[in-house]
Order: sequence, then C-alpha cells, then structure tokens
Amino acid sequence: HAGTRREADESLGGWIFAGHNLIEAVVAQLRAMKAPPSHILLTGSSAGGIATITHVDYFKEQFPGAVVKGAVECGFFYADVTSYPNFLLNRTTDASALGFLPAWEPYLPSRCAAETGADIPTCTNAHTLYPHISSPMFFMENQYDSAKLGNCGLRVQTASSAADVAYLRAWGARVRQQWRELKEGDGVYSASCTNHFNNFGFASSPVVKGRQIRDALSNWFFEKGNVDLLRTVDDCGDVPCTPVTGWQVCDKAPAPALTPSGSCWNQLDQDCPRLVGMGAPCEACLRSHKDRLIAAGCTTDGPAIMAWYCSTSRDVSGHDVCDLSTSAYYSGFGDSSQFVV
Repeated sequence: HAGTRREADESLGGWIFAGHNLIEAVVAQLRAMKAPPSHILLTGSSAGGIATITHVDYFKEQFPGAVVKGAVECGFFYADVTSYPNFLLNRTTDASALGFLPAWEPYLPSRCAAETGADIPTCTNAHTLYPHISSPMFFMENQYDSAKLGNCGLRVQTASSAADVAYLRAWGARVRQQWRELKEGDGVYSASCTNHFNNFGFASSPVVKGRQIRDALSNWFFEKGNVDLLRTVDDCGDVPCTPVTGWQVCDKAPAPALTPSGSCWNQLDQDCPRLVGMGAPCEACLRSHKDRLIAAGCTTDGPAIMAWYCSTSRDVSGHDVCDLSTSAYYSGFGDSSQFVV
C-alpha cells in the first residue's frame, strides 16, 4: 500500500513492495480520462485503509481542482498505543516499531515528509501521521480491533486474565482519546467491538447511540452539518460492549475468569499500580493490602483473585512490536492455523 520498490529484495523474502507504484498507475489512468474527476472519495479497508491515509493528500495534489476526501475502514494503525509486553513492563513502545520498515522504501505524504525531515516512523504510523494530513477524513473503526491488538501482542479471542483485561481497558481509552483529538470537520464512527473488518456494511454495522453508519458517512461527505453524526463513538464501557440486533455484528472479548466489582478494580489499581500480571511482586502487594481490598468488595477467596490478577497469559519477552508482518504475528501466536481475525 505504500512501497516504491521496483526490484525484489531477498531480505524482504523476495517480495517487491510497490503499492505506491500501483497507485501512480491508477492516477495516470484517471488523468487519461476526457474529463478530470470533480469529486474523489478515496477509501479502503485494513491495509487499504492505511493506503487511504497515506495517499489522500497525494490524490489532492494530482487533482487540485477536485474535492478529495478519505474514508478509512479499520485502517488506523495505530492510535497512541503501546504493545502488551511493554504495557506490562510500564514501558512505551518505541515509535520506530509502529511504522513501516525502511526497507520497504515507503512513499511518505509530502507535507509530513517536509515537516519531519522525511521521518519514516512518524509518516507511516497513523497517530503521528494524521496531524500532517490536510484532506478531510472519516474513520470507521472498532475500538478493540483484533488485528491491531494481535499485532501488539494480545490475542483477543483468548483474553481473560486480569492483565489481558487491564490492557483492553487501557487500549480502549487510548482509542477513544484519539477520536477526541480529530481535527475540525473530520468524522468518526466507532463501535465498542473486537471485529477487524466485517461489520462496516450498512446492514452489518452496529447502531451506535441510535445512529447508523451510512447516515454518519453521508453527513460527513456531503457536509450536511449534523454535529452529533460527525462524531459517533460508543462510550458504553471500558471493554467491548456495543449491543447489536438482527444482522448487526459486534464481537466481544471472552468473559474474564473473574469479574470483580468496579470498586474492587479501582482499589487494585490504587494499591498495586502497574503490577497487574507481574507475578511475585504483584502477589506480595495484594497480600500487604488484603484488608483494604476486602473492604473494597474484592472476593475473600484470596488465592483465586491473586492468581487471576497477578498472572499473565503470555511471556513478556516475546512479541513486543506493533507491526504488520506475518513473522511477527506468528512469533507471538504460533502457526497460521491459529490465526483468527
């Protein structure tokens, strides 16, 4: 979706990363038309969504007389997130892990390249690229996208430990914060689901706050002025929770092994901050605050809550980069037969 290479590279598995070259060819075909386009809605899903963010200003530069806008479906890789292993270790994932590989020789949007000295991580990670995009944008994204979480180290389909739930909560909060930081005129439709790509159809999309995705998209593109429709974000809770009926689709994370009350969660976070999933140090902290935790409504079955809150479902020395490569995914989750989006 962004490569500019024209020859294979053995270090890249013999592949030619040439997505931008293909887009150049499309532009050439459009230029050959008798009449240039007056309106362009650039859109794509997943990797195509990444390409939309990367190329929407490129299309505007090629067709300066046209109205050019970009509608991204599940392609915002990434909000201001950190990987699961780094989250457990209270570290921030380095920006270089969130963007494209330099070996791909990716196309960089011209404004971002000019304003950052052609910094590849900044200009290929959605959170840091977005401020440098000039064209109007609309984002259709699930807050707990399983592909993005998977790339960052959490397999949503089996997430049930306290550490898993804590990471989901932190992830969702950061995604919702991203939508609060959108530029004036840009829009978003964001359900609280774990799906990656199969619930953005006019029939399959969840209805959020009584609003439908087709109405939200139309309102943004045709600039109808409905401010509420422009920013539709489900804030039903801090884990996946959007309700659905009929043909609507919204996958959720599995139920946690334990479900402590909100007051118990808050006390755990207050007494033992950043120790969830950290084993022995976490256990020692819980023991030292036993009375306070029980008073806050935590279960009196100490061993059960301790095992749930202090254990982690994965090895923190493993996958710790939020990248898109197949090899990185398999390093965290095993062979391809286990891959479920």
